[in-house]
Amino acid sequence: TMAKKELPLTNFPCALQVKSHNGNFTTGFLYLDRTAGYTHHDDDVPHNYILFLLSGTMNVSCNLFTEQTVRCGHTLLIPQGGTFDLEAASDFRLLIFVFDTPLMKTESRMLKHICNRAYNSVYRILFLPLPDVMVEQLLLIVNYMKDRKISNTSFYENLNSLIFILFESYY
Repeated sequence: TMAKKELPLTNFPCALQVKSHNGNFTTGFLYLDRTAGYTHHDDDVPHNYILFLLSGTMNVSCNLFTEQTVRCGHTLLIPQGGTFDLEAASDFRLLIFVFDTPLMKTESRMLKHICNRAYNSVYRILFLPLPDVMVEQLLLIVNYMKDRKISNTSFYENLNSLIFILFESYY
């Protein structure tokens, strides 16, 4: 039998990535530190992305909206399966939380509820401002990734739950 090819977490080339598998579900993080003018295009986003813009400004489009400017300290969701375009309006640092599903049952109910509400209303792009406490946690995740000391993939799986608990607590 042939070994199953290990697919990358995202279609971003040359990015710092960590990932974890739980059955059929994949989760992880991608960190990008790019200069003004950087662009990325994706025809088919492989997982759900939550973008956390830690510094700088970028323009984002996906199948739900076009040419929206995201500023430092904001977050937004890019859904799985659609198109995605990103352009750096200035130098930026971006952490992308990648997931197929929340890994806790209560989170699945919460995500389903939010998705149903979103689908049944007129879609307006929503950038949530990041509370300072969340930014501190996100910078810590970036430091873990850059440090490369933690190779235990379940650590990043647990961070999936942490992110959803933070969302539930602060929004």
